[in-house]
This record gives sequence, C-alpha cells and structure tokens, in this order.
Amino acid sequence: STNVEQLESIRNEIKHYIIKSNDFTTDGDLDPVVRVVELGGSSIDLMIVAYADPMGFAAFNEVKENLIFNIMKIVKNNKREQTANFYSSKRKELLDIVRDPESSYDEKREAQKKIAKMPRDASATRHRNRCQVTGRPRGNLRKFGMSRNTFRDLALKGELPGIKKASW
Repeated sequence: STNVEQLESIRNEIKHYIIKSNDFTTDGDLDPVVRVVELGGSSIDLMIVAYADPMGFAAFNEVKENLIFNIMKIVKNNKREQTANFYSSKRKELLDIVRDPESSYDEKREAQKKIAKMPRDASATRHRNRCQVTGRPRGNLRKFGMSRNTFRDLALKGELPGIKKASW
C-alpha cells in the first residue's frame, strides 16, 4: 500500500525530473503541474501538465515515452527506498547478531535465515542514485544529483551557477 508521504515524494520527484529535463520548457508561467487525480483499486492516476518546445509527432511521442519510463524508474526506486526503510531496524539487529563474535553458531545461522527471508529490496544497497535530469543510473555526482555527462554539458553551457571549467 502507498502512504501519503510516498505519494508526495513520487510527485515531487516527477516534477523535479520535468524541470531538470531538457525535453520540457520551464519558466515562470510554464511550470509543470503534477497532481494525484484518483485512487483506483490497484492504481494511482496522476495528471501531468508540462510544456515542450514545438516538435513533430514522432519526437513528441519519444519525449512522452521517455517521461513514462522515467516515472516507472522513480516509482520503482521509491518503493525500494520505502522497503529498505521499513526493514532497516530489524535487518540491523540481525546483522549485529551475525557480526558479533560472542554469538553462537546457531544464533548466527538463525539470523542469516531470517535475513534471507526478507525481501531483496530490504537491503539499502538496492536503492539506486539516479541522474535527476536523464535518469542515468551510473556515474552520478551526489553533490549535484546528476550524472557526469549531464553535469559536463550543463557546466559547459554555463547553466550551473558557480561552476566553471578549470584552466591553468
């Protein structure tokens, strides 16, 4: 089940993706709108209004498809994060038992069995840091929340305040 905080987080991440993406136009009056419209039996309907530069039908469909794929990645990653948070205390207790040199062999074995029965996503390492602009899962700079490629492109265009190319 999805709680209110999870929905707000997903909504905010989608809006942030649209703002950071080069596919959409955002300035003053053209800010994207992401709203939860309806809660169905097994779905949550979102209304997304975002403005794109004029383009052909094929290009529009590609932008729309990329948005849907990135929304799927955001939802999946958010679910992993929620699962990891839910199981974190229990998992920590069990890992402490496994790592404790004072624990008996049987206690360690039982703790390992309980850890193995937890969902895969209970491990915090399953959460993926992704580029907020492109959704790229590798080569991310934590401080900026984007991949090295996107960072370089935006820095060279001068769109990142306080960042300039080093030369000596």
